[in-house]
Amino acid sequence: MKTYENHKNYPKGAASLLIVVALSLILITIVIGITTLSIRQSRQALNTDLSNRALAAAKSATQDAALAALNDPQINYPNCNGSDARNSAGTVSSAEAKKFTQPLVSADAGNQTEIVCRTLVSTAPSITGQLKKDEDTQILLTLDTVARIGIVWNKEGVDSLSPSYNGSIYPSSYGYSNAAGLELSFVYWPKSGVNAPPGIKTFYVMPGNSDQSQLNSHKINGNSIVSSNCSSFLGSGYSCYLTLDTNNPNTITNLGINPATYNIAMRITARYAQATYQALFYKTTSENVGQDPPTANVQNTKAVIDVTAKVGNLYRRVQAEQPIGNLSFLDSVLYSGGSICKNLVVYDDHTSSPSVGNGKNDCGSIND
Repeated sequence: MKTYENHKNYPKGAASLLIVVALSLILITIVIGITTLSIRQSRQALNTDLSNRALAAAKSATQDAALAALNDPQINYPNCNGSDARNSAGTVSSAEAKKFTQPLVSADAGNQTEIVCRTLVSTAPSITGQLKKDEDTQILLTLDTVARIGIVWNKEGVDSLSPSYNGSIYPSSYGYSNAAGLELSFVYWPKSGVNAPPGIKTFYVMPGNSDQSQLNSHKINGNSIVSSNCSSFLGSGYSCYLTLDTNNPNTITNLGINPATYNIAMRITARYAQATYQALFYKTTSENVGQDPPTANVQNTKAVIDVTAKVGNLYRRVQAEQPIGNLSFLDSVLYSGGSICKNLVVYDDHTSSPSVGNGKNDCGSIND
């Protein structure tokens, strides 16, 4: 029987060549992967460096702006293009203001650092902010004559609290889930050259429907009622609002403080809950809160600074608040509708104190 064998002759080294090609492909893949990872890490390191440099530039510009606010409490640069700028000397031209809003950081093109926008707002016809429970803010009504004040609070989607409250004007804080109550204080003192007594007026308002004014408002001037309306969310996104007039005897929401005679400082304190608020100020009582734009500039006791810096293609933004001088003068003080004993009684030891000894506990005597 014949046997046939089919023999194929492969070139010598073919198997080794295939192995080499396969190993080369694997090595190329590894090298490409390592190179890609190295490039990515280098790019991340570069971006981190650029981001840190942008943050450092923004912080530096913020500190510079804070110093400017301390030197001039009336400094105001609200827009990046330099428009509507002013300081204690008056209006600042846009060209001059841009030196503040877009200062030149470096003339070196390789540095690539620039301040894209820097704004500083300390005076405005409206003040917007957020107060935590029992936190307060202070506003000076000393720049323009303020005839009408509007306050809106409890912002939809931010405070997320039921607006209406129909209970006692002094509720328990436990389990409270409605919009914040507002404690409003007005300190007033005579303007230069005016002989008039200073004073303070404080009233308290809880959020509620307009038909609940007796429950959700408080008397001012002994016989006036201030009502808050929280029946529905307004077009501005706030649910509660109230209107006050500084010196308008034709309205029940009259503070009875003549802005032509007195400087006025206003303090807003949030009670029972946090409050996102907006305070609006008007020069006349013919202007309507929520319908007409506010017209009277007021002085905030904090300058709001907003800086955006750029290095390369990386941006960093810093926002800060800078207390201005000694304008927050309602902090750490006692005030009352009646007299306050201000004598400090000091005892040499605890045995002579009124609780255990014979020391006198009255305003008229001070024991050794």
